[in-house]
Amino acid sequence: MIKRTVYIAALLASSSMFVAVPAFALDCVKNDKLVDVYESGVDAGRKDAKKNKGDHEKKRMDHAHLSNKHQRRCFKKGYHTGYDNAAADMDKHESAHKNNPYEKGSNEYEYYADGCKAGKEDGKANMSSVYQRYDYQYDSRFEKPFKKGYETCWKKYR
Repeated sequence: MIKRTVYIAALLASSSMFVAVPAFALDCVKNDKLVDVYESGVDAGRKDAKKNKGDHEKKRMDHAHLSNKHQRRCFKKGYHTGYDNAAADMDKHESAHKNNPYEKGSNEYEYYADGCKAGKEDGKANMSSVYQRYDYQYDSRFEKPFKKGYETCWKKYR
């Protein structure tokens, strides 16, 4: 019994030598020192996507001006976020708004575009035409334009 107590005491004493040190969290949107770098990356990504019309092969990041690896990582993370979001918006606007029968800027116009995007994805994935699977994406008052957009774009990709 004494050996066991000595062993446990030795184990506890040795384990207390290893004190946990808080790690530097690389959370670019919560760390005050990195938010601006992340946001400048988002802006640069958006500008490049618009300039290159969303062509992912033309992504170019210039972050040589940043001094440390955390800043470079956050800039890169922001750049990719900005680029991908702008490219997706351009894709959504090009296909979904081309034949949109509703007045630009209206709720119906946007719900039609959202329905078109969902229909395009389902059509490309060879899924059945069931716009109701997206009922969480539209208010029941705007079901008609969502359905119309969904069905129109689903047919294009089937």
